[in-house]
Amino acid sequence: MKTLNYNYQNENGLSEFVNKNELFGCKNTLVQIFSSINDSVVLRTIAAKIKELLPSASILGVTTAGEIVDAKMQEGGIVISFSLFEKTLIKSKLYENCGEKECAKKIVDELVFHNTKALIVFSDGLISNGEELIKEIARLKPELIVAGGRAGDDFRFLKTFVFDESTAFENGFAAASLSGDELIVNNSYLLNWLTIGEEMTITKAKKNRVFTVDNMPIIELYKKYLGADVADSLPVSGMEFPLILRKGDEFVARAPIAKKEDGSLVFAGNLNEGEKVKFGFANIDFIKAKSFDSYENFKDTPIESMFIYSCVARKSFLEEDLEYELSVLNSIAPTVGFFTYGEFFHSFRTSELLNTTTTVLTLSESKNINPIKNKIIKNSSKTKSLKALSNLASVTIEELEIYKKTLEERVQEEIWKRKEQEAILIHQSRLASLGEMMGNIAHQWRQPLNALSLVCGNLQEAILEKRADEAYLKRSFEKTNRLIQKMSATIDDFRDFFKPDKERKTFNLKDAADEPLNVLDGIFKHMNIRVIKNIESEILIESFYNEFTQALLNILNNAKDAILENKIENPIIKIDGFEKDGFAYLLIEDNAGGVEDAVVSRIFEPYFTTKHQTNGAGIGLYITKVMIVDHIKGSLRAYNQKDSSGKNIGAVFEIKIPSQIA
Repeated sequence: MKTLNYNYQNENGLSEFVNKNELFGCKNTLVQIFSSINDSVVLRTIAAKIKELLPSASILGVTTAGEIVDAKMQEGGIVISFSLFEKTLIKSKLYENCGEKECAKKIVDELVFHNTKALIVFSDGLISNGEELIKEIARLKPELIVAGGRAGDDFRFLKTFVFDESTAFENGFAAASLSGDELIVNNSYLLNWLTIGEEMTITKAKKNRVFTVDNMPIIELYKKYLGADVADSLPVSGMEFPLILRKGDEFVARAPIAKKEDGSLVFAGNLNEGEKVKFGFANIDFIKAKSFDSYENFKDTPIESMFIYSCVARKSFLEEDLEYELSVLNSIAPTVGFFTYGEFFHSFRTSELLNTTTTVLTLSESKNINPIKNKIIKNSSKTKSLKALSNLASVTIEELEIYKKTLEERVQEEIWKRKEQEAILIHQSRLASLGEMMGNIAHQWRQPLNALSLVCGNLQEAILEKRADEAYLKRSFEKTNRLIQKMSATIDDFRDFFKPDKERKTFNLKDAADEPLNVLDGIFKHMNIRVIKNIESEILIESFYNEFTQALLNILNNAKDAILENKIENPIIKIDGFEKDGFAYLLIEDNAGGVEDAVVSRIFEPYFTTKHQTNGAGIGLYITKVMIVDHIKGSLRAYNQKDSSGKNIGAVFEIKIPSQIA
């Protein structure tokens, strides 16, 4: 086989080229038309002329963002490539998009045979989803090599075409199959953009449209890491810094091609939610140095023709330096192709839409390896240094990633240890409170037990004096039952109080404050503690009810212990509750003399206590803060209330939680 390329001037020149090279004698001819001109009438006219000259030729055409011929980049013209095969069957067809999966099935059914080695596919560049098409083809034919790319219009983003000799579609696909037992096909791609920075997660996206990464608006992400200048000039500025993800052993770049009014970016390929990406960056010297790898990949491969489908982002950034990469490829075999809005590449039984790459499809009907035509500039000492520096950067970034992952695992381990410790401390706190509750139950039961004893004594005396008629017995029974019910209710209150919360619920702040006061009522009366409440009745909170009341109980117990320890003669506990700016506030104040100013900021630390060591372990207020801050997501602070002379009157605990106005 052989490939001949023609820069189109006019129909006469085309006819002369065909006649001069005797192209009409070949029955199996693949004609690829690469055009920077987006006039569908002109394109169909040229294709029709080729069909007139070569009736048996298979023709497929695509608009471009530039053309490639013999390692040279061109713009504004039309390149026609004639590939002549001796032992390979060529079959082509143009498809209007009727749905990517349906089109893929038609292509496979109509063009692919048992010995088809390669499929060249061109899609429009703006409307259809070429990625979904080639993935469906790969699903139907996993071993089939797929090459080609999406049409371009040189960053105008207005319209692109795929076409043949009779029709041009703005939303469609052109495909050509190459079938033959002796056809040798290979493919490869060059990226060589380096990755840098932390791995990030796509958090909101719809196919090729990305809204957020790491829950940050995509444009803000570019602004944060690359600066305002890059963010303001997106999408063009983003070509140098594509998002790069790893799919198996392949690195896939995604370059932005459009910016939407809602702040999203359109990429030349899908990015799915949950996928991990890094920023890529280009070092021109490094890319040029790595171009020699393509020579190493192909130097021992039979190649008679080489088709190149390269990303316009690569052309836009590398400019004339890209011709070095192309010259290395052209030294192996003649090259022809175009600059795309995304390249199709097949690897490991699947196909991908790539960006920022140069993809290569090589073809040969001979097993002979051609001698190198051009001199290859081998790696200089500078190139070796660049490779060494690149390797150093890559290994350093990899080590940082490993360190970061290890650090994250250690942090998670410490978090779990802390949670386990908190759970133990909460359990210990509740056990300690339970011990105090037993005393409170005794105080709560003392009056009904005395009353019950009195009823029993009166009943015994009435029986002995024969005054226990039916009415008397009924009254005694009812009174006894009321007393027992009251004692039973006390047990229920305490049992419910210590049940763990399983879910958040909405409750009234005033009702929640009354709960621990009811539990402590007996002991407060025994100690003559007067409680003054001033709580607004219409403040609603959505939180963990039992943990909230347990936290209040701990604070009230702390106040009670301070009153007892300091032997306050007229003990008072004031509870104020109000709503302000969307938050519920609950202030608990005592008159027990407060806490030393030097240590008031430390009272929420674990195992710190101002009590005598026989009266406290220092976990009650720590657990209270864990409940309020970590579990309920509120805030808790303590300070001293002072008189006019600056003397401490008592301690004030302020709880602040988001509220809902009833």
